[in-house]
Amino acid sequence: MKKISFFVILLFFACGNNSETSQIPLTNTKEANQDTTEKILFNEYMKDRDLFSSQQIYELGKLNPVDEALTDTVFFVFREKLLNAVREKDIFYLLEQLDPNIKVNFGSSIGVEAFTQAWQLTSEEKTMTSPLWKELEKTLQLGGTFNPTKSLFLSNYVFATMDEPYDPYIHAVVLGSGVRYRSAPHSKSKIVGRLSYDVVEVLDSNGPKETIAGETHQWVKIKNLAGKEGYIFGKYLASPIDYRAGFKKIDGHWKMTFFVAGD
Repeated sequence: MKKISFFVILLFFACGNNSETSQIPLTNTKEANQDTTEKILFNEYMKDRDLFSSQQIYELGKLNPVDEALTDTVFFVFREKLLNAVREKDIFYLLEQLDPNIKVNFGSSIGVEAFTQAWQLTSEEKTMTSPLWKELEKTLQLGGTFNPTKSLFLSNYVFATMDEPYDPYIHAVVLGSGVRYRSAPHSKSKIVGRLSYDVVEVLDSNGPKETIAGETHQWVKIKNLAGKEGYIFGKYLASPIDYRAGFKKIDGHWKMTFFVAGD
């Protein structure tokens, strides 16, 4: 009975509640200082502006990070509030931000009900342990780009910006500056080089798992564009076919229109 009632509540918040009070326009510093919550979010905007570039810097063999959300404070505030909700596992706030026709996979699964079923959000217990939160947080943190009219935002930036001559099924991007790669798939092996947002070829993504600083990931065998092979901790790699999200402005408000992985 609890499962059914919880699911009914989820659908009510996703489909029946059209409140848009979370959409507070923010266009400049003066407006941001009018409200404590907005001020905090604006401070986050200023910090992220220092970490990400709003324009991608092109370098041969690299895919440098970019976050065009920094050019639109209204969207930035929307995303920051969504990110905070994801970190708090606030399912009701999240569902309010979904397009009623959100795409869940590359088949016929669309809509809020399909989303809740796919991510096992059908009870309080399952919602708290759903892998959705980790995957969506990672996606939102990895920047992204707008379309020319700024009516669509694609996240993460690797998906949004990787193009020819790279193959999305073969290549991945090293996330970070000076990331070490090693001679064998464990943290005590010899360091053979360092990579900074380099595009690499993935040779084997099924290496042994290791827990480092409380995070468990697989070691991935890679080859850089110069042909040198090694192993990198999976935390520091992103593929364009990892989970990615799309956000579209619908009736003047931002909504998440897809959250998918693979092809």
